Amino acid sequence: MMARLRVQLVERVASLIPESNVRVTMVFDGQSASEATAEHGSRVDVVFTGAGQTADAYIERLAGHLREPREAMVVSSDRAVIEGASASGCQVMTARGFLELLGREGQAQKRSQARQKARSPRGPRLGDFFPSDSD
Repeated sequence: MMARLRVQLVERVASLIPESNVRVTMVFDGQSASEATAEHGSRVDVVFTGAGQTADAYIERLAGHLREPREAMVVSSDRAVIEGASASGCQVMTARGFLELLGREGQAQKRSQARQKARSPRGPRLGDFFPSDSD
């Protein structure tokens, strides 16, 4: 169950990343062979901490070693992780806030797709009524 939810979360985040140089690293406790090899696109890195290390500790260490921490966003519900990342200069957001943002972004994406679909031509085009020069 948890593995399926993690995969869905990673896929959801990957689908909402704009076409740009934005990179996302998602860190989870533990590891399974199927999850570790799952493909999620070139802009999403998935890290499983394995035995002996928690995702929280990994994130805190990663946040402390960033070259440009102001450009990073750390998402966690762990207060120590949020405080450590904030002290390192990272932007921070709670997991609940992030999930709400994903919901809003997903709704905006659906509305945009619906508007684009509504603007696409449905019937014949004007050029269909005139013979081409090659006929």
